[in-house]
Order: sequence, then C-alpha cells, then structure tokens
Amino acid sequence: MLELNSDLIPTGQLLDASNTFDFTQGRTLKEGMLSKHEQHQIAGGGYDHYFIFDENPTIQVVEPQSGRRLLIETNQPGMILYSGNNIDDQVQVNQQTGKKYLGVCFETQAHPASLHGAPLPPILTSQRYYQRTTYTVLTS
Repeated sequence: MLELNSDLIPTGQLLDASNTFDFTQGRTLKEGMLSKHEQHQIAGGGYDHYFIFDENPTIQVVEPQSGRRLLIETNQPGMILYSGNNIDDQVQVNQQTGKKYLGVCFETQAHPASLHGAPLPPILTSQRYYQRTTYTVLTS
C-alpha cells in the first residue's frame, strides 16, 4: 500500500500491509476503524489508502448478516479503499443525516503518486488507455 502524508496525499512510499491493512485472509473494515496505527489516524480513523495489486485481482466484500457479496474485478494496478471517515452531518443520504462510516468506496485506478516522481510506473502514455472494472452483487 502507499503511505499517506498528513494532507492525505500518497507520498509514493510503499508500506508493508501485513497489519490491519492486510485483507488477503479476510478482515473486517471495523478493525482498521478501531486501529491506532498511524496511517489509520492520518486518514481520520479508517481507510483512505491506495492498495497495490500483485496481479489483476478479484476483490470480494462480504456482508455476513445478509449473505450479500460484492465482487470487484479490474485490470487496474490498484485500488483506493475509503471507509467514509469524513462523512458528517452536513451530507444528506437518502433523506437521512450523514455520519462517519456511512459508506465505503472501492476506487480502482492507476497509481495516484505516479506523477510525483514516486518509484511507480508512469500513468502518462501516448497509447490509447483502456480501463476495465466490473462490480457484481451476489446474494446467497
């Protein structure tokens, strides 16, 4: 994953994700929201981080009470996971007052720090660029 600075800008520095940022064996989002890890605190008490994929992945998000699953497949090199850390009561959602952690976003994209001299592949190219991301919702 990429480190965030205090302004929530990826620095381009690669960080070890073998803690509350490791989702390879499954993990609840709440673990990160309760974590005292510096990167969670910088993000406002949750996730707002860019995760780098080893290959074209399939991300699976499970809601255990309903059994619903969200499958995300992409050809992008990574994804920002945002856990709604900065949603406040100034936001209206479905005619309800917003609150922290009200939603979650999975934003597949190219490396955000590629334009800032980071040791990541460049995102500018003279060739046509194609992005593919599919979201599939499954019920049990």
